[in-house]
Amino acid sequence: MRLLNKNKKAQEAHTGGLGDLIHIVLVVLLVLLVFGVGGALYAAVTGGGEQSSESNFDSLADNIQLMIDKPTSFEHQTMLFYLKEEKYLVAGLNAEKSSIPTSKYPKTCENKPCLCLYKDSGVFPSEPYKCKIFPESVIFHGYGQEKLILIRGSLFSPTPSFSLQLQKQPAELYSDYPPELIIEYEGLALIAAKDFTHNLYIEKFVKDNRIHILVTPMFTQDEIDIRISVLSTCPLGSDQDCDGKRRNSFTDDAKTQYCYYDEANQRCLLKTDFKTCVFDQKVTADCLCGDEFASGSRGLYCFNRADGEIFLVPFNCKAPEYASISNKCPLYCGVLTQTEGCVGDEQYYCEKDPCGFGTESNPCIVEQKGSKIICKQKT
Repeated sequence: MRLLNKNKKAQEAHTGGLGDLIHIVLVVLLVLLVFGVGGALYAAVTGGGEQSSESNFDSLADNIQLMIDKPTSFEHQTMLFYLKEEKYLVAGLNAEKSSIPTSKYPKTCENKPCLCLYKDSGVFPSEPYKCKIFPESVIFHGYGQEKLILIRGSLFSPTPSFSLQLQKQPAELYSDYPPELIIEYEGLALIAAKDFTHNLYIEKFVKDNRIHILVTPMFTQDEIDIRISVLSTCPLGSDQDCDGKRRNSFTDDAKTQYCYYDEANQRCLLKTDFKTCVFDQKVTADCLCGDEFASGSRGLYCFNRADGEIFLVPFNCKAPEYASISNKCPLYCGVLTQTEGCVGDEQYYCEKDPCGFGTESNPCIVEQKGSKIICKQKT
């Protein structure tokens, strides 16, 4: 009897443990449904689309203001954002820089940069439902809203006034960004063809007293990671004048101080008293290559291309992949680009031959061969 009771208790304990596990799984599934299914379920859970669109607008505006208030030159975050069908969120520059005619610029914005929520496209842009005003130094950017509309397969077609907001911005508005981050920035406009919930990437970047705010739901995680790596600031523990400044950049307009991010020690070092790198030769001492600092210990070359562009490129001429090259010049571009011929800047690298594959009497040259450009020896 005692044995039977023990078995019964063990079975009850086992069943209870299984019940707890099932309960936990159901809770996890519910959470996934709430955050993953989309706008309709989100609206049902949060108490209705109207209020959700407004509260999400307020949260976005507050988050942007908090980012602006921080003294740092770069901030980023993501947030889950819900917008009810046929509601619109639009950011405007001040009236002088806006594509919206001054006569129709929302009066509530006071001719300053602002973020506005619209409930009716028929009253755009003069009568927003609500707006948040920002400092005059703020410039808003968006990216990919037209792609978002196409991806969602909507029949919605923006009115001409909205299409103005989706045009590519003039370069003067995003010229502060490093060249590698130049994309087809648009005016910021989030247009809900259907109820949607999306993760927004929000970025603040400050340069020359201009505060750039980028908001988009269209970046991949890889694209976000690249932006963070390029725009990140020097960490605590860096040299004093570099604390909070952007990594690998000048700290002053006169370009007398440069914050160089030392990967090995994960801190920024303040560099002054620059020498200019010798063009088209391996960098052997710290120097400036155009606007980039080159460390003499990293195996870099400073190139001054025929079109005047100056840039750094890494070459490791002792790398294993070079050891097996017998007929060096013809295979030079293939080794560097993993293609049969030269592409892009590799044509230039072949002619300059920083690894010394050619000789003075028989240098490497670039030659057109059919549709391909190849690297070969002169004779």
